[in-house]
Amino acid sequence: MINPLRFGLLLSLLAVTSYYGLLHYEVLQIGHPITQDEPGFVEITAAGNPYTHDGLLAGANVYGPGYALWARPFAAVINNPYIAHRWASTVALLLTLGLLGWILRREGVGGVETAAGLGIVYILNVSSHSLSASTDLLGAGFYLAALAVSRRGTWPALLGGAALAMLATLTKPYFALAAVIVATHLLAFAPPRRALAYLGVLALLALASAAVLSVVAPLYFLSTFVVQNTSSVRSLAILQSQTGEFALLAGGVILLALLHWPRRRTFAASLRLPPLSPALDLWDWATLVSATVLLTVLGWHPGNYLVYFYHLLLAPLVIVALRRLPAWPRLGRGLLIANLLVLGYLLPPPPGPDNWPALAASVDGVHGRILADPLLESLARTRPNVELFTHGQTASVLQALDHLGPAVPARYASLHRDLIRQADALNDRIRRRDFAAIYVSYQDIGAHSAWSYEQGRVRDTLFANYRLAGEVVVYPYATPYWNRLKHGQYEYHVTRWIPK
Repeated sequence: MINPLRFGLLLSLLAVTSYYGLLHYEVLQIGHPITQDEPGFVEITAAGNPYTHDGLLAGANVYGPGYALWARPFAAVINNPYIAHRWASTVALLLTLGLLGWILRREGVGGVETAAGLGIVYILNVSSHSLSASTDLLGAGFYLAALAVSRRGTWPALLGGAALAMLATLTKPYFALAAVIVATHLLAFAPPRRALAYLGVLALLALASAAVLSVVAPLYFLSTFVVQNTSSVRSLAILQSQTGEFALLAGGVILLALLHWPRRRTFAASLRLPPLSPALDLWDWATLVSATVLLTVLGWHPGNYLVYFYHLLLAPLVIVALRRLPAWPRLGRGLLIANLLVLGYLLPPPPGPDNWPALAASVDGVHGRILADPLLESLARTRPNVELFTHGQTASVLQALDHLGPAVPARYASLHRDLIRQADALNDRIRRRDFAAIYVSYQDIGAHSAWSYEQGRVRDTLFANYRLAGEVVVYPYATPYWNRLKHGQYEYHVTRWIPK
């Protein structure tokens, strides 16, 4: 006899996921940026070592080498780098879903329920800017693998999990949380000797990695941790809005995970006994720790727009939730159906006309050298007369060093001078009116406008020597990334300036 709830779950899953699968397919066909960050990611796979002095001047990478190495084979096989990078993200997502599905089946979750959990994870990633060229989906795969391997608890498993956590960290720094989760779990629920031994292994692995990086990538820590620390901002309003939106989009999974009465635990002060017993399962602990970190640290950052929620919290949360189904079969399946129906109601629109051909026509109408901000990277690749203000994420490094001011460490002083000299040379060319046209984009944000990219060092020179001659409005699909219902409807005003 067919279980009506399971059948309803299967129908809602197929209906909603089919739309997002079509959306995914459409996004994979777009041959130019769908976010303003994509051009920087596209360039880092074509560059040399961005963590050396000369490599950083040519094009920096402010995250880690993992994604660039992963995406490079895709860029070599697929001609259009934007499509190539989205395929790199897609394959990373599919591998992560495969691993999550294996974990759920090992936990005894039924086939339809496993598919529903995977569908929710898939939908939330496809309907955000996660699928654009970025490091996050690859890092999320390493992060989940590190937790899955470490959960076995044997020393080979813990060592393998630590290595995977290091790979996740080298892809994007915030995935170091995998090692923090395992270490704190051992500190709370394993004998202190074992926990301290694991911390010692982590320390040795971190020191060995740092030693290797100091030789092959001497500017890695500047490009990643220093830049991230200086560029991060904290906003309680952002935390509240993003937490509320995640609660809406994953509400059924959250409620199902909460259907559990916590057990009383005893404390023991001993070197041979765990401090707390009985132990909390690692997936429960990962959910608790990641939620705590998001609410106290990472969730305050406006640029995250739920990506941290999706990649640190969602997979452990789904595992915890679906393990509640044997105790709450009807209510649990009802919550999963409700979750899918909410995602079906909050459908992002499909990609539509983005007016990119009009921008290309404007550029082609200029006779002479053109300077443009990174949004026009896809046009610069096929037009030798177009050059960009910056390459990769070099502007972020200069901005971070400027922010440090007199506190710039001596080992970075020479790089800072060269970056300033590079910016000054560009200023001189603008002052000489070397360019027949300059393209700069801005956005209307609330009651004010803001340049899409940092232009502080050239703005005054541009205004003094060039005049505004028009603009073209384009609509990159994955923006506004903070409003899924209006994807592809956010205006990027690409202004054209000509010599006075």
